Amino acid sequence: MSYDECVKKGFLREMKKDRSLVLQTIAMADEDLSEGKNSIDNGRYVWGLVQLYTSMLNYARALLFSDGVREKSHYCTVEYLRVQYQDQLGMRISSLDRMRRERHITLYDSRETISESMAMQRLDWAIEFRDGIMKILDGR
Repeated sequence: MSYDECVKKGFLREMKKDRSLVLQTIAMADEDLSEGKNSIDNGRYVWGLVQLYTSMLNYARALLFSDGVREKSHYCTVEYLRVQYQDQLGMRISSLDRMRRERHITLYDSRETISESMAMQRLDWAIEFRDGIMKILDGR
């Protein structure tokens, strides 16, 4: 599905910009990132990956809310970032998309796909993603 199809199907909708919603969503993302790190530190790699992905999604959603956009699809959130923020976020967008797919596989297909090294790499991706999103938001 393309960005235009996401808009046409209502998966990306205009909304009133709401700074309090942006801040609330960042706080949720920060908490999910912290809990994801704790899960990984305690050997719960599958749950850690889910929490890290949730943090990344919420950082992305905070950026969308700042732009006055509400998402109704994880996939379309990634497409929005590709169209609007490829120059600023680059490969971080691909990391989010890969985590989106891995989360789906982990939750619905298999629980034996996450190693410690993979979990640690995903933690690095989540931190890099957060830093990229926050740089954009802090510049506003």
